[in-house]
Amino acid sequence: HNYDPYMMEYIKRLLSWLKIYHAPVIMLSATMATSQKRKLFSVYSDTDLENLLADGHEYPCITTCCKNTFQQWLPAHHERSSKRYHLNYKDVPNLKRVDVMVKDVLDATQKYDTIFVIRNTIKNAVDLYDALKDSADAKDVRLILFHSMMPEEYKIHRTNFLLNAYGKNGFFGPLPDKPKKSIVIATEVIEQSMDISCDMLFTDLAPITELLQRIGREIRFGNRMDADVCVWGSDIRKLNEYQARSLIYHRALLDATLQCLFQKTADQTITVPEMNVEMIEKVERKMQESDYYDDYCEKEEERAQNAKMRLIPSPDQLVCGFFTAGAMSKENEKTRDSDYASVIVILLSEDLWKKYEDKKLQALVEKQKADLIYHFGVTIPSYRLKKIEDIVAEEEI
Repeated sequence: HNYDPYMMEYIKRLLSWLKIYHAPVIMLSATMATSQKRKLFSVYSDTDLENLLADGHEYPCITTCCKNTFQQWLPAHHERSSKRYHLNYKDVPNLKRVDVMVKDVLDATQKYDTIFVIRNTIKNAVDLYDALKDSADAKDVRLILFHSMMPEEYKIHRTNFLLNAYGKNGFFGPLPDKPKKSIVIATEVIEQSMDISCDMLFTDLAPITELLQRIGREIRFGNRMDADVCVWGSDIRKLNEYQARSLIYHRALLDATLQCLFQKTADQTITVPEMNVEMIEKVERKMQESDYYDDYCEKEEERAQNAKMRLIPSPDQLVCGFFTAGAMSKENEKTRDSDYASVIVILLSEDLWKKYEDKKLQALVEKQKADLIYHFGVTIPSYRLKKIEDIVAEEEI
């Protein structure tokens, strides 16, 4: 679900190569906006999708495309399983101060057995863990900390514990080592593809896609259809430049999410996943009205360019039978752990090669790069790349 510009460049480049090799691709996301879907499908399909992907499609919408075909539909026998989440927004001017949060979480242990707390940064997660430790021990509540900077062995052990204790096994069949009451304090690592569930969720304000994924970790199993969510945040517009730079999410995203969900009231009820796409696209439109939108676009373009500098070449860089490295360095061209960059050469017959020098035919072949690579492309180390006449004459391939 984390399709920021940096990651999107990697995904698009991967799709461009999978398309060439006719590889089927399945992508699953509960929080993908139509605009992002268009970008991905435009890489994999030759069909003009601008008017085909309608905004606000229902969930779960299935979209398929081949080279020149496109379909979009809802499963015939899908059952709606949307659940209601009652969001309560609490303004915390300084999210580094944890005294308010400690009280909120401890009060919740009187009503709920399993509580998840998701912080935006590792430091804030650790600070809250340290502040809660003594009080949790006194109440016989197990306190668990989990984030990405822990040693790998510990992360594997803790991941397995979380999946067993708070996954389907722990829900439908209580395990001996599952604590009666517990608080899990974590970062976004548990919002991404971890099939676990809690009774009550506390979270820092995050962009709408991340927020919906976090909400999806609550009442995930069973027949319970209503749940409470507490969102801690602060007025983004009151932050100075130094404070804004310390945010891990751009303030345009945070401000648009805050305005769409809590502009009129601190309490909001949403149904998930039924309203997912509607809320995501509402935040997208709101963000374009933000005073921070231009800065957001500039920063995102910088991230996209940084990603491109680290990618393998695109199929579009094929010219006159060669791959060109363009502005990429030799280091960035490398694949696997090789000392040399790898490139792809299109092997054409002598007759076709002579015709290829004709500009009209060259323009035609430019449109058929994908098929040429698929049928006639071979990979070789870049140091062997010479004039095509030399390669053929020396029979180096």
